[in-house]
Amino acid sequence: MKSYNHLNLQQKLWKVRKRIPALVKRRYSEEVDYEFVKIDDIYKFLTPALNKYGVNFEILEETPTKQDTNGNPVYLVQENGCWIYESDLLVGWVNADRPEEQETACIHAVGTHEMPEKAKGTAWTYVIKYYLSNKFNINQGGDDADFHD
Repeated sequence: MKSYNHLNLQQKLWKVRKRIPALVKRRYSEEVDYEFVKIDDIYKFLTPALNKYGVNFEILEETPTKQDTNGNPVYLVQENGCWIYESDLLVGWVNADRPEEQETACIHAVGTHEMPEKAKGTAWTYVIKYYLSNKFNINQGGDDADFHD
């Protein structure tokens, strides 16, 4: 088995990027009338590549970005019958062979749902999926369902 402990974090992330194929958008249910790539589709290829090259991906911190009427920080607010979850996530990449070698990024998560307990999952899934897609230049083919003329 080949060792990659001589590579720095950027070299490892570059090798990971090369192992992620273009992903095909699909329609997953009759309830959603467009095709998309699920976060699990990304993890299917990303996780083995991260393991192979010794790179850890972590959510390091979450910070609320909204405040209630008293000025207290909150993650979840209700507007017009819909729950909105909003926060900043500090994510990190760590070279497992040299843990002092790290990279971080702050990503902004916003998710809505009719059920408050599902708004956070929507926010996290959406922002992490798009962050990873951009970080690793993952081709998703087809039209973007979120793009409207």
